[in-house]
Amino acid sequence: ATQGISDILAELKKLNDRSSVLQGKLDLSLLFFGGHSTGGRTVIDLVAFETEFPIAAVFSYGASLVNSGGGYAPRGSVLPADAAAPPALLLLGGSQDGISASLSASSDATETLRRTVDEAFASGAADVDLCILRGANHMIFCDPID
Repeated sequence: ATQGISDILAELKKLNDRSSVLQGKLDLSLLFFGGHSTGGRTVIDLVAFETEFPIAAVFSYGASLVNSGGGYAPRGSVLPADAAAPPALLLLGGSQDGISASLSASSDATETLRRTVDEAFASGAADVDLCILRGANHMIFCDPID
């Protein structure tokens, strides 16, 4: 993810520096990232662990720091955040998220989100807000569904 973000920032810098509709309009000294599902996990990692990027804030929907057992950490474990000065995080999830529920020991879709706040960010170094959207699943949080 680090190389991909570096490449995107390099392209944005080019657009900001040369004649384009974005010339002089981008402030690349403060970045905001958002993501959903796997992209959400990526942006949570940007908050939790040291990074070279000047990130001001992050939001994530449908993701947590509870490991799925993909080989790098045991299923259900939570790696503690170690960033010294992490950016703010808005952690969003649905109360009916079947993906999150499948990672939960209790099949509770909100457990992985709560564990992320309580275990990964237990040090209190990060400003983390948790928002559970009642009735929302992994992909949809609108009513009626269109």
